[in-house]
Amino acid sequence: PAQAQSFSPAADHIRVELAQEGSRQTLRAALLVVADGARSRLREQAGIPLSCWGYGQVCIVSTLTHEHPHRQVAYERFQVSGPFAILPTSDPHRSCVVWTVRQADRDWLMGLSEAEFLQAIRPWFGSQLGALLAASPRACYQPQRAHAQTYIGSRLALVGDAAHTTHPLGGQGANLGMRDVAALAALLIEAKMAGRDPGDPALLKAYERCRRPENALVLFATDAANRLFSNRSWPLLVLRRLGLWGLEVLPLLKPALMRQAMGIRPHQPQLQQLPFPAPPEPLATPV
Repeated sequence: PAQAQSFSPAADHIRVELAQEGSRQTLRAALLVVADGARSRLREQAGIPLSCWGYGQVCIVSTLTHEHPHRQVAYERFQVSGPFAILPTSDPHRSCVVWTVRQADRDWLMGLSEAEFLQAIRPWFGSQLGALLAASPRACYQPQRAHAQTYIGSRLALVGDAAHTTHPLGGQGANLGMRDVAALAALLIEAKMAGRDPGDPALLKAYERCRRPENALVLFATDAANRLFSNRSWPLLVLRRLGLWGLEVLPLLKPALMRQAMGIRPHQPQLQQLPFPAPPEPLATPV
């Protein structure tokens, strides 16, 4: 439950003020990794601006209990209102759904009873998992595309949603955050083994050069895909079908695209293969 209230960088360290249950604490470290989400207070305090826009859509999230086991298969269907995702959970008879709808449909869908909601979602969900038996309480949020104009500051680095958010299409948001962490960790391990300062501006610039181009490409691709699939234009309909047909018939394209989206290409940082050194002292120390 601790919350970072403020930070102050110095020549050889950075101090972070924490508040927890009415008490305050100051931590001192060589580097502050900002991972406090899309509405990052620390990013705002650092004065790092965002470029962002929305889609006039709302994502309704619920976990559905269904008759047949999902066998760890996920589905994503593209409708005019936006993508509809069915994501398996650890329970073989429960799947999380992310239903993208027009903003105008938010209130009535959120106001339905559980039985009414199951009836409304049935045509979108399909019959592959049998009858729908129950739905968890719904949550909703507005998807947006956002990208920080820089990932770094004085002894500070942004990772994950604090640096970028994307439309949930394809589930790339979490993947990009994992890759941010892997890339930064790899650089910090190299710095540690070489005896370098982890807050060195050159190291932070290397992190930004490593991650920003790929993140920008994925943000562009998900934004374009959402616009491509969420419309009724006949020329785009033909283009969509040709593209999906090409993925199926071209033997190398689909596996390459899947490996890229999953972040398992050979040149991606692989944390399990890195020689993690045992830290001789805490990463952050109370002041």
